[in-house]
This record gives sequence, structure tokens and C-alpha cells, in this order.
Amino acid sequence: SCTNILDDVKAMNYMKKWIAFNPIYSKSLIMDPNIIPDNLLEGDWKVEDLKKMNGDMIFLFTSALQTNPNDPELLVCSFFLFKQSLGVLYFISRSYEKSVQMFKAALSLDEKNYSLWNKLGATLAHLGRVDEAMDAYHKALELKPNYVRVWVNLGIAHAFKDDYEEAARFYLNSLSFSHSP
Repeated sequence: SCTNILDDVKAMNYMKKWIAFNPIYSKSLIMDPNIIPDNLLEGDWKVEDLKKMNGDMIFLFTSALQTNPNDPELLVCSFFLFKQSLGVLYFISRSYEKSVQMFKAALSLDEKNYSLWNKLGATLAHLGRVDEAMDAYHKALELKPNYVRVWVNLGIAHAFKDDYEEAARFYLNSLSFSHSP
């Protein structure tokens, strides 16, 4: 959700905390606690700082993935989380093709994850692959019909294709879900 509102630093900070508190990887990886400074406020960083933080986080999560490749939990459960996390990190760095690869790898382990289908769709949309994005969004809706973010993303996709009437329908549906009791 932090990447949706373009707060890349906060997104990476949450990911840093996740790995720092993970009982398996917090002990096996050496992590600089200031890889993403906790006291950073929006606007306190430069583009170069963001690129360095992102690169350091990609290295950290890639190292975690390589820490113990024979660990069944890593291969089944944590592998999924790492692929999803790497997908987000690559998205933040605007490496959309790598992000798509990571989300597809995560989906191969959890094809019923509506949030991942939405993330894949958003990444494909950033690549200009709107029809593929819409397919991913529709898959997310099949899994969770009241997922507001997907309805909004479908509205954006239709607007991108100059189908404003359909875009308006998706926006209105998203509003109806967000105001339901």
C-alpha cells in the first residue's frame, strides 16, 4: 500500500523491519540497522539516497533467499514472501520487467492471492501492457470481488484505453464498495 501512494521509503522500511524480526533470517544475515533510517521524513532524501537504499534492500532480500536454499520453509513459504518482496523492490526501482518476473514466480506458489494479481497488473500497466494488466486485475476480482484497489486500477486501465464510460463504471463500483457498511 505504501508503494501505491508513492511512499517508497516507508515501503522499504516496513520490509526492513519484516526481515529484521524474522527469526530465521535475522540471525543468519548481517544487516545494517540504518539500511533504511527509521527517522527519515518525507523529503529528507535525495534520488541517489533512494537508489542506494533500494539497491541495498534488493541485495539484502536476495542474500536472504540464498541463505539456506535447502530449507523447506524458505522454498515453500518464505520463498513466496521473498519473491513478492523482491517484486515490490524492483517495482520501486522502476525495474518493471524484473518485478513482473518476481510476481509471476510468487503467483506460481500462490495463484489464489488476489493482492499479488493486482500487483502484477499494476506492474504490467506501468510497462504499457494494459490488456495483460486487465487480465491480471480480472483474476484478482474473481478471487475477491470487493477488492476496491482492483476496481480503481481497472478504471485507470480503461481510461488509458480511452474507454471513459467503462472507466467511470469501474470508479463508481469502487466507490460503492468503499462506502458499504
